Amino acid sequence: MNTRRRFALGLLAATVAPLAAAPAVAAPPVRVEVWKSPTCGCCKDWIVHLQAHGFEVGVHDVGNTAARKRLGVAERYGSCHTARVAGYVVEGHVPAAEVQRLLREKPDALGLAVPGMPIGSPGMDGPEYGGQQDRYDVLLLARDGSSRVYARYEGGRRRA
Repeated sequence: MNTRRRFALGLLAATVAPLAAAPAVAAPPVRVEVWKSPTCGCCKDWIVHLQAHGFEVGVHDVGNTAARKRLGVAERYGSCHTARVAGYVVEGHVPAAEVQRLLREKPDALGLAVPGMPIGSPGMDGPEYGGQQDRYDVLLLARDGSSRVYARYEGGRRRA
């Protein structure tokens, strides 16, 4: 092997080796903006749930009615808080696992909703509810105002 070729290979190895040995850099946490009432305890508990699952949360204690309307969520899907993440709307007590799934799958949709405030959903699962677990659906909201079941929860667990 000639000297120039040996030099080029050595230079390439010296350049690539540190890159291969470099530790993987963790992706920054995904930011979620939440609009809620300043006095709502279950909203605060839902935020803690999101944070426990790696989300960074910004809170707007101004209520959520205007945000819900501005983001295009029909009143029939309403709950006590409204959020925005990566261009999607998240209305109500949606489990963090479903938000993560939404961000992975990236469907052409407005976002997700858990209408009302089902007991046993994240944020509505504190000791004051005595272990009660309502059955509830996580809905995938279409931009035309329709929805379909994205996930079903029963007894606090996701059902197929």
